[in-house]
Amino acid sequence: MAILEIRRQQKAKVDLPMKQIIGYSSTALLLSLGLSSPALADNSINLGVGTTGLVVEYDRNLSDSVHVRASLQYFKYDEDFEEEDIDYEGEISSTHVGLLADYHPFQGGFRITAGIFSTDLGIELEAKPSQSEFEIGDETYIVSDGNNNPLQLSAEIEFAPVSPYIGFGWGNSPGEGLGFTIDVGLLVVGEADLKFDASGTVTEESSGLTIDVERNAEFQENLQKEQAELEDEFEDFSVYPVVMLGVSYTF
Repeated sequence: MAILEIRRQQKAKVDLPMKQIIGYSSTALLLSLGLSSPALADNSINLGVGTTGLVVEYDRNLSDSVHVRASLQYFKYDEDFEEEDIDYEGEISSTHVGLLADYHPFQGGFRITAGIFSTDLGIELEAKPSQSEFEIGDETYIVSDGNNNPLQLSAEIEFAPVSPYIGFGWGNSPGEGLGFTIDVGLLVVGEADLKFDASGTVTEESSGLTIDVERNAEFQENLQKEQAELEDEFEDFSVYPVVMLGVSYTF
């Protein structure tokens, strides 16, 4: 399935530096365990990039061990791909606005994080207008040359509007000035909610009949089968991996 291919491509982008990221995180943890640190500064502005896109955060010190962060994260990704012999133009967009609580157990840079995000994560799919043959459910449909009302097929995939987060990382180096941040965690985005929309006319390959897809019961049944197959593919997508690298200015 092409959806899985996109996910594999995204995963490959994340997995490539994973060993380095884990190494950096382990080094940060050892530094926190081995060094005594002065109290962390009161405020920090963080800028980063990762699997949730571009990240902007404000960090506030509540105590030597507890910080809170206001976080804004955004990305948009366009991709053309093939799904069940259908050529799609796809757009993946994500906006996360959240509040995070960081616990610094050793009063150093190492932190354990929990929080919650208001999430707008969605995928929009639209069949390319140049497509002339569609495999939908158990039937193949053909758009013949000269069709003045060709099939228009689109889909929208959405996830939960509220997403809990848990993770660990490094940030808020003691003292003022520039530093670096690392975050590794999981964002629970929930089950996918998928909706298909189809309009226009096509010709059934098996019967040779031209049908109006909005009024034809067999086409609508096949469309429901296609929707169920895509929803099954997203069953394992309810937890989104988060890896972020960034810089911070502490003051």
